[in-house]
Amino acid sequence: MVTAKSKISPARSAALNVLEEVLTHGKTLLDCLPRLEKACPDSRDLALAREIVSGTCRWLGRIRYVLRQFAARWEQFPPPVQRILELSAYQLLFLDRVPPYAVLSEAAELTRGRKFPGLAGAVNAVLRKVIREKENVLPPLSSRLDREQYWEAEYSHPAWLVKRWREIWPEEQVDALCRFNNTRAPLSLRARGEVETAIAALKKMKLAVTLDSRIPACMIMDPSLSLPTGWFDSDLWAAQDGAAQLIAPLVDPQPGWRIWDVCAAPGGKACHLADWANHRVEIVATDVNSNRLNRLIEQVKKQGHTGITARVWDGIQGEIPPGGGMFDAILVDAPCSGWGTFRRHPDLRWRLRPEDMPRFGAQAARLLDRVERYLKPGGVMVYSTCTLSPEENQDVVRVFLDNHPAFTLEPVDAWLPPLMRGAMNEEGCLEVFPSDWNLDGAFAARLRKTR
Repeated sequence: MVTAKSKISPARSAALNVLEEVLTHGKTLLDCLPRLEKACPDSRDLALAREIVSGTCRWLGRIRYVLRQFAARWEQFPPPVQRILELSAYQLLFLDRVPPYAVLSEAAELTRGRKFPGLAGAVNAVLRKVIREKENVLPPLSSRLDREQYWEAEYSHPAWLVKRWREIWPEEQVDALCRFNNTRAPLSLRARGEVETAIAALKKMKLAVTLDSRIPACMIMDPSLSLPTGWFDSDLWAAQDGAAQLIAPLVDPQPGWRIWDVCAAPGGKACHLADWANHRVEIVATDVNSNRLNRLIEQVKKQGHTGITARVWDGIQGEIPPGGGMFDAILVDAPCSGWGTFRRHPDLRWRLRPEDMPRFGAQAARLLDRVERYLKPGGVMVYSTCTLSPEENQDVVRVFLDNHPAFTLEPVDAWLPPLMRGAMNEEGCLEVFPSDWNLDGAFAARLRKTR
């Protein structure tokens, strides 16, 4: 691990440590970002570190293409040196306010600090070529690269994934999605009570906020805002993307209901269910991952929910839900490939593999098969994901309905805000395509157990 020295800024040192965890060791950016706060007590250093880390992950495809132009054996550099080149190239290619000399100097110091002094000169040489040629490095579409390879360089998405998307959607839709994913996601909040009260409180903190008129409780803030300490401790709002705010209303929890949120961590939808029902429901929130469940428990305590019980439960292996009994409603917000969240989680596109979509789809199908038996006749089961993959969405619902004739699919438009009803697809499911709606992607099906 790099420690900050007099010649290395805390921002770049911390960014390198996090990028090593994410790109070398496969950790998630979401889990590693809190480390930046500890390493960068100065708000300006923290802002730069976050920008370097998220931007490097977002534009990794282009960055690696550029580096290969000037270092033919780039992949043969030790992983720490690869990360140094990547974060440095990002600054040179995308950050106008960062002086190139500072990037070069600190790249050399970081290389020496990682005990590769003999490579400091090579790192410097590669980065100087990036500075000289950065306006001329991208290939024309008609070059020797095939279309997917070109898009990996131009739009920074894995070639295999672009190829898969072009098999599903028209080229212009794929183009729009790639462009959308490379923009910065806004900070999205859900007002927990009166929206006007939440907006007034945020403005009192001098935080500019706008209301998404399509989704009644959704508030949007610029991600570049400097946030005051403790601003998020208020019980007037919770962090939640607008598309995710559509799921609890699809369950439509009624007073007295007993609800099972099967894959509940980190807790956003369980807390929304409780708020939606004005805390007059009992919610059993389960997850197989105890660490993620601890985040849910923190959320529940912070928001003051008393009707949510959190339990570790394996949805694939566990036979009986914690507490036993039957439920009026079940929410299965299944683990998925997350195609709809690439704007918010730029590292995810590089961790996915082609086999992940059918694997997640098969896992979701097993989950639905296991939990449906605990739903009361007449009860509602909502299946949701944050992906756009048919193998995890429509195919799962179709197979479930074929195998469970007691269930019917209810068109979701009756439970959507009027301005979001256009997000219902031809089959009657919620399908939010990110670039069409300027929201994270989402899919949901509302299934009624008729007998």
